[in-house]
Amino acid sequence: MLTLNYKRSIFQICEEIGSGSYENQTIKPDITIRFELLFSPPKNSELNKRNFSFRLLIPNYLINLAEEESQIFNKIHKNTRYKINRAINRDDLLYFEHTNPTDSEIEEFKIFFNPFAKERNIRTCDVNKLKELRDQGALVMSFVTDKDRRFLCYHVYQKDDQQGYLIYSASRRYNHDDSGFRNLIGRANRYLHWKDIQSFKQKGCKWYNFGGKIMNEEDIEGQNVNKFKLEFGPITGFDSRIFYSNSLIGKLGIIPIHFKWRKSPEYKYSKNFVSTK
Repeated sequence: MLTLNYKRSIFQICEEIGSGSYENQTIKPDITIRFELLFSPPKNSELNKRNFSFRLLIPNYLINLAEEESQIFNKIHKNTRYKINRAINRDDLLYFEHTNPTDSEIEEFKIFFNPFAKERNIRTCDVNKLKELRDQGALVMSFVTDKDRRFLCYHVYQKDDQQGYLIYSASRRYNHDDSGFRNLIGRANRYLHWKDIQSFKQKGCKWYNFGGKIMNEEDIEGQNVNKFKLEFGPITGFDSRIFYSNSLIGKLGIIPIHFKWRKSPEYKYSKNFVSTK
């Protein structure tokens, strides 16, 4: 189990990660978000309207790290295995991992990630959350550079005793007319995932979690991300997220979160399994 407490704007957030009891909290949060890895939909998922709670249940992509490394690699699509091997043997790539990153190393990631996020119209990185993860020994940052030490790809994970969970991924921006560099970025990203899979297996984690499936079928880029993850031969489970408000301020904060999600395919999918009382 992992508990994170941090500020986001004016709201005190608590993230509870994993299964178990979280009753002995020293900080009273405005909003609680409980994360849990599931392998089947919950049989009874009643939530309380009074404290304005809602659940998202999102299919994910998982690598079983209990398998032998050779088994994991052989399940990867042969074209992806070729690209990983080419990255290892011919591309002069360098792999780095931070398990206790400094503030400056977190800032370095922020500088790399945020322009990428704005270009893709996704949330920029939450530095407060990353520092809280780091302070609890639950943050892993990895990246690949070329031989000239230019950053090509970055991954950021939250780690617990069960899984390494990918929370941020970014690649170096490039000119789409430069097919050679574009292909190098693609190989570097596949190589980075493979090195991370090996690393989390060595750390004793049970699962490597690529994160949730993009469920908007009209999101072409998102569907391409799904296809990319499927190249690694994963199995599927579910990322469960339950959002609770614990105060009047928390209700004010959670209403726009709910409003944002309720229009999404993920929310509609989750409603098949969730009841509210």
